[in-house]
Amino acid sequence: MSAGRTGTDFGQGFYMTTSRNEALLSGGQAAGGRSLEVVEFRVPNAELGKLDSIHFGSAGPEWGDFVAFNRKLDVPYLPPSEWMPNPDMVTGPLFRRMGSSGPVAWPNRVPQTSIHSPNAVTIFDRYMVR
Repeated sequence: MSAGRTGTDFGQGFYMTTSRNEALLSGGQAAGGRSLEVVEFRVPNAELGKLDSIHFGSAGPEWGDFVAFNRKLDVPYLPPSEWMPNPDMVTGPLFRRMGSSGPVAWPNRVPQTSIHSPNAVTIFDRYMVR
């Protein structure tokens, strides 16, 4: 996780998707020409339920504020306490660009999931499939 960049959609962490094609696309951009390996995780819902999580079902105002906060953009209020420090896991739309009214999500892309804590890493490592 410490290798993850700061200023990303949901904060510094390890980012995943349920789409192999999108994993290769996003990973290819981050790898800068280095070879890629796609890793699969099969984490039971009971294990995911143990994590402190935030789920954004759509690119609504709260998602936009969360992305703006993590990307170090201007957020016009103090963020809620559940945003700090980052929760174990966050799921929601991918940020595409800033629009006139705030962050804009990529259309027709599957949600991303990111993990941000040693507890989440331990759980995901336990259920990693090559």
